[in-house]
Amino acid sequence: MSVLAAEGLCKSFGALAVTQAVSLDLRAGEVHALIGPNGAGKSSLIAQLAGTLAPDAGRVRLEGADITRLPPHLRARRGMARTFQISAVVGGLSALANVALAVQAHGPRPLAPFRRADGDAALEGPARAALADVGLADRAAVPAEALSYGERRVLEIACALALVPRVLLLDEPLAGMGHAEGRRIVALLAGLRGRCAMLLVEHDMDAVFALADRLSVLVEGRVIASGPPAAVRADPAVRAAYLGAA
Repeated sequence: MSVLAAEGLCKSFGALAVTQAVSLDLRAGEVHALIGPNGAGKSSLIAQLAGTLAPDAGRVRLEGADITRLPPHLRARRGMARTFQISAVVGGLSALANVALAVQAHGPRPLAPFRRADGDAALEGPARAALADVGLADRAAVPAEALSYGERRVLEIACALALVPRVLLLDEPLAGMGHAEGRRIVALLAGLRGRCAMLLVEHDMDAVFALADRLSVLVEGRVIASGPPAAVRADPAVRAAYLGAA
């Protein structure tokens, strides 16, 4: 069963077509990796799925419902969460307060800019649980700006989990990491397998082949191959366009 589907998505900026009739789906509980060379259109596709960029044509469906025109916050309320290439946590707030804000955003009460999210028991409980899920329970009181780069990326995943997602869009979660930090993220994502469906955009091929149930390869805005990792890896067109040059 597909929980997220792109159907014939097209997007151009003037004469530059960044998404050309892209169709792909994300099945319940799977990790589907989207790979391709720089400039292939991966980030533009993720932005269309997340609602921060409107497609020129095509549809996005979440659990069968057409969400093509929904803004990001309403997609989040329907079960979609996203992480970014660059960490988006609030540096001046503690790790716990960052996650508590995400819990508050997901809940029935609207965000109140002058009310502290930390110190609210209804928010702190789920926030602490999300921090425990990613191994940051003992760093709850530490300001995000004092965390290591890798810890901030893990914190961003905790914030996404606090939204109780059905679908998690991961945009290069290993970007800028050293080997040890990268392996920590891979182990974390492997531990989350089955909890929600994940669409993973990543350049680290070791991580991709360790995590992915399926791969789709994007080149010049088009999906040129999609299927099990071993089959995609052996595809001559994929090797010529991407993997063979790596």
